[in-house]
Amino acid sequence: MRAPTSTPTAFAMVALGIVAGVTLDLLTPAASDAPATTAAGPAVSGTWHCAAGDTATGNGMFVITAVPPGSATGSVVRVDTVGGGEISRGAEAEVFAGGLRVDGLPPERTEAGVWARWWRTPAAVTRVWVRGQAGEPAGLVEGPCVAEPSPTWYLPGVNTAGGAQAALSLVNPFDVDAAVAVDLLTPDGVQRPERLKNVGIPARTVKTIPLNEHAPELADLGAVVRLRAGRVVAEAWQSVDPAVGGVEGLTLAPLAPAPQDTWTIPWFRTGDAESWLWVANASESPASLAVTVHTPDGGAPPEGLEELTVPGESVRRIDLRGALPEDARSAGVTVTSANGVPVVVSAATRITNPDPERTGFAIQLGEPDVDPQWVISTGPLRGRHEVLHLVNPTSEPVTVEIIAASATSTVSPEDWRQVAVPPGTAIDINISAAGDDLDQHAIFVQADGGGVVAGLHSVERSGRMRLLARAGVPSRVWAGGQPVPPVRFAPGLPQRLGTSLGTAIRSETITDVQDVPTPTASPVDGAADTTEPRAAR
Repeated sequence: MRAPTSTPTAFAMVALGIVAGVTLDLLTPAASDAPATTAAGPAVSGTWHCAAGDTATGNGMFVITAVPPGSATGSVVRVDTVGGGEISRGAEAEVFAGGLRVDGLPPERTEAGVWARWWRTPAAVTRVWVRGQAGEPAGLVEGPCVAEPSPTWYLPGVNTAGGAQAALSLVNPFDVDAAVAVDLLTPDGVQRPERLKNVGIPARTVKTIPLNEHAPELADLGAVVRLRAGRVVAEAWQSVDPAVGGVEGLTLAPLAPAPQDTWTIPWFRTGDAESWLWVANASESPASLAVTVHTPDGGAPPEGLEELTVPGESVRRIDLRGALPEDARSAGVTVTSANGVPVVVSAATRITNPDPERTGFAIQLGEPDVDPQWVISTGPLRGRHEVLHLVNPTSEPVTVEIIAASATSTVSPEDWRQVAVPPGTAIDINISAAGDDLDQHAIFVQADGGGVVAGLHSVERSGRMRLLARAGVPSRVWAGGQPVPPVRFAPGLPQRLGTSLGTAIRSETITDVQDVPTPTASPVDGAADTTEPRAAR
């Protein structure tokens, strides 16, 4: 039998354990996150992500990468396709400043997420999705990709009633699985379906959530996507069926990463069209709104829309019929929170006609601020009527220069070089007047003396209308200089990347502790890593 340990020896062992524990605790990094820092200098690399779209039979997609003019060097870009647990790597190519490149996506892909990267000089990336699949409403979707993931995404409004279909698309191009929770905002309050409290998005996949399955027959439906683990980019799309409502259309319904106090939509239409605003208020407090309509004559509040309130955790539709002067058919609009409760705002336009082919539907997400430089990339001009819309919601006059460029030519008529946009006004520029010889092209807008909000709408002159309406890409998205939160790895714990509600579904254990140093120039995607994405394996 072993003799019992003496009392002095026991005390010594306990003391040694305490000292070892204190020493280990001193060596272990604190649990609190390091503060975010702001990297100086322009961005030197970045990413763009698109979730909505596919290349299944009858459908097609291509990506337009445009580099704003003014840089001494071009940009190196690569467009990868995400889906089915794989990444199909595209070819690297150089795009000169003021030019663009067009990449087609692989065919027969039911998942066709876009993960585009640029190096050296900022580039703006836009996806074009043409749908002609049998049994589905035909349409044309265009819209810029999203520059970085966000822990929250806000959808101002879609429609699931009267034959309309709406869906969320979530892309996860990363090597770690992700999960989200989705709250649904209605005019009567918030709904939290059990099936949407923990939706998994496996690594390198696109997840589609049909909103009609969770909230059918709702003419006004918003959503809040909250990240639980990993990183995702969220988009939505909406289709309307002419067999049910007499209107045919397919449109992107962009989500915003955060609510704001002010939103400007560059174009809406009345007369032969119905236009309305969707305002989503995800906070618990009611939001009081002020609306300003912008025409060439200036900005003014429309009659009947002077006092508006959106209850907390709800979405409200604001009808814009009657908001314009009698001699106007289109305008821009700004929505401002009068009591400081931030909201998210989009505009929907529905064009009717006895001929279903001459109908259309489009949703535009508002822009939270003006910007001195914009890029709007779009498909071929041939056969389309295309109009650029410039809104100046500020109190200072602005002068704008406009350039339209394809891969082979550049257009900038004399009357595009000094376009005056007085305070409060909305100005239209007929891009079609430049001629029909522009193939896929980018419109570059450069403002002097301040900033504007720039957007585009276009339709086919004959046959199916294929209405498009959207804002452009502002320079603040790609310019750099934004705060860059450091990424921290802790031993034995899952890697957390910008999340607050949970851990990853599948994690990699880190065997060492390291703080990733802040880069000397901030990438657009807000991450310190500038390595290339992993290819399909």
